Amino acid sequence: MKWSRDRLSALRRDEHGGVTVEFVIWTPMIMALLLLVADASAAFMAQSAMWQAAGDISRAIATGRIAIDDAATFVNATAGYALSVQHTEELIAVRLSRPFDGIGTGMMLSFMGDMQVTVLQHLEPGVEL
Repeated sequence: MKWSRDRLSALRRDEHGGVTVEFVIWTPMIMALLLLVADASAAFMAQSAMWQAAGDISRAIATGRIAIDDAATFVNATAGYALSVQHTEELIAVRLSRPFDGIGTGMMLSFMGDMQVTVLQHLEPGVEL
């Protein structure tokens, strides 16, 4: 079957399916952007919760309300954070860490490794660790 000039010209002007091509090109990019925003929002919320927990734990240890070993057991059992505590005669440093793959959708930020927060607190006078 031979194509006539009129038919080829009409085929070039035909725009059927033009929207479908643009939709197929842009939809994955828009979805990836939405997933990134959702994961970033979840990461900020998780980091805020970690800051709050680290502050509470460091204060409890610095005032002598809880021992370091008991704090580590409690934090791991209730929140799933890994706890690291370092101290000198005057300061205590509480570090919490958690993998990114358990935050948000787990698709966009899972390659980042661990989220960590560190809080420094002065020891109260008379408290020995």
